[in-house]
Amino acid sequence: MATSSSALSDYLCCAICTEIFTDPVYLSCQHTFCKRCLEQSREAGLPRYCPECRAPIMERNFQINRLVRNMLFCVTDRKLICLVCIGGRDHRGHTFKPMREAQQDLMTEVVSALAILKEDLNVAQHIRESQQRNISKRVEKSSQEKKKIRTQFEEEINKLKQREEQAMREIDMRYGLVNIKMEKRLTTIKRHVTDVKKRETSLQSGLDITNPRKFLQWWTEKGRATCDTRQVCPDIYKELWLEKPRQSKGCEYPDIHVPVIGRRELRKALNGQPIFSFK
Repeated sequence: MATSSSALSDYLCCAICTEIFTDPVYLSCQHTFCKRCLEQSREAGLPRYCPECRAPIMERNFQINRLVRNMLFCVTDRKLICLVCIGGRDHRGHTFKPMREAQQDLMTEVVSALAILKEDLNVAQHIRESQQRNISKRVEKSSQEKKKIRTQFEEEINKLKQREEQAMREIDMRYGLVNIKMEKRLTTIKRHVTDVKKRETSLQSGLDITNPRKFLQWWTEKGRATCDTRQVCPDIYKELWLEKPRQSKGCEYPDIHVPVIGRRELRKALNGQPIFSFK
């Protein structure tokens, strides 16, 4: 019987119960069904039509399909064959079993294989759960380590910020003292500039007097005191130019010493020590 095992298995199944035929019978349209399935359909009062092609069922007694009923299972080749193929050359010397008997034997194999698969599945699931727990533990440990390291870095960053702020305050304090001194001198200079401009205006007004009597009168009242050259060079000039304070190279102001922050000062700042000493 030239047909594949899958097609043959479909050929041996009843279209009503979808199981392997039990007492297979065929209709006038040549479709085969279980005898009991057709009888139950008749007893239920269902329309007398073929479930496959819908042709009317005319016969009262069903004909036994001996070809299907006598199908055997070749144990050697592990497939269904018909009676015609049993005597063929391809199956010579093979072992055969009835379909029901072969079904029971193969179902035992299926049950055994299913038990092995279930056991393997249980082992695999146990290993999977164990592996998942290990992964979760490592992820949690990794998160804890990251959090610890992040906290340590944040602490160090905060310390560095505090030390930076301390160093900035020291610099502000140092230059703040210098700025106060410079502001005082600037105020004195401004006052002197204002006085000089007044004297300049007074002297210029004296030069504009053409009347000798009025000029001499101006000279007596204002001119002589205004022309006193001893007030041209006040003490502020001596403080700015005659003294020789410390001076950094390239410094714009002669009385300001700009400190240089090197490695030693930076190390002091990182250790929380003052980088400048004020005298």
